[in-house]
Amino acid sequence: SEAVLIPETRTDLGEICAAVRERVRAGKTGNILVVAEGDELGRAVEIAAVMKRDHGIESHVTILGHIQRGGSPTAADRVLASKLGCAAVEALLDGAAPCMVGEVGGRVERHPLPESWNRKKPLDSLLVELAERLR
Repeated sequence: SEAVLIPETRTDLGEICAAVRERVRAGKTGNILVVAEGDELGRAVEIAAVMKRDHGIESHVTILGHIQRGGSPTAADRVLASKLGCAAVEALLDGAAPCMVGEVGGRVERHPLPESWNRKKPLDSLLVELAERLR
């Protein structure tokens, strides 16, 4: 992709649009921008509207959703689904408070729902740097 817009880094849409225009002048017929949920400029559809309105750049938005996780499940996917499904049923049978089950360090654990909503998992800074370098 030509740019990755994520909440962990500041987005300069003017800079991104200038780079897109430069690539078009150089003969590139398409540019890909990846927009993560929670970017400070908004969602992909909103950003595309601003790019058109303020910079004259036409965009086609594709929201991948579950499509990006498509394909046939691997054996590991199936095992994880079985582990988590079993843990969820056990939590219900135990009368546990509403919770989320997940695998942490190879162990299945329960986490209170508010914790799962409010806790932010830090983004690997190496991945952010890599995205910038590969532009």
